[in-house]
Amino acid sequence: MNTLFRLCRGTQVKILQGLLSVKGFECDIDGIFGAETTAMVKLAQRKNSLAVDGIVGKQTWQALGVAPWSNTNILTMRLPFTEMHADVLLKNGQKYSVKEFGQHGGYDVVVNGPMFDMLTRRNIADMVIKGKLDNGGNYSNKGLAFYSDRIVPSKTESCIGSAASFIGGAPTLILSGFKDVDMKGLSKNFYSAYTKRTCIGADPQAFYIMLSLKNLPLDAMIREGLALKLHTLINLDGGGSQSLFIGGATVIPTDGRGIPSAVGVKFK
Repeated sequence: MNTLFRLCRGTQVKILQGLLSVKGFECDIDGIFGAETTAMVKLAQRKNSLAVDGIVGKQTWQALGVAPWSNTNILTMRLPFTEMHADVLLKNGQKYSVKEFGQHGGYDVVVNGPMFDMLTRRNIADMVIKGKLDNGGNYSNKGLAFYSDRIVPSKTESCIGSAASFIGGAPTLILSGFKDVDMKGLSKNFYSAYTKRTCIGADPQAFYIMLSLKNLPLDAMIREGLALKLHTLINLDGGGSQSLFIGGATVIPTDGRGIPSAVGVKFK
């Protein structure tokens, strides 16, 4: 993430404006760091006992929920379990956008879900929705289980018949705090190719949403997750499916393709 200030423009400004809006400092999400955005940044800085200068550096980004970064081309949102609830969202056979998922479900933040079949618009990753298996066997059975109050590492079979929803990695990236890449069903080129990446992860206190802001290989996402000491990090769909809705607007758009699944976050 870059340092931002008045008259900056672009995607990172939209991300800033979205974060301000969900934190209660509402402003237009237009990608232009103007007078209104400056005023809201100063209010956020004052509330968090930071220097009130209207400049968005590391301390202000972190106060708005961005995790410390090593790679400026990666956005990682840190969402403490005590402050939010997350759901796995699935609309098999339908073309949804993250904005539609967000508006229809009342979610504050929505990110695109895992791999899907472009022809049928059906999920093809391991996924369990409230204990019921939707699909399985195409990719890894290791991933993240979503409960009402926490998100923890788990396996497909452990979540079937439980109260949890589950997403398996395609591939997994970090397990038990170490690099652990399960490439089942994927080619070697998938790992090394430079493209937009979408990942989710967890540690004992928080849920993480990680997106590349430029085309990157998966190893760059792993390095970022290890620097943050994440317990688990898994890859979702990327490329043209990468998308992020926050504060009422899509701040990172897809290439126009409809997606059948997502992860939604509601703040308490």
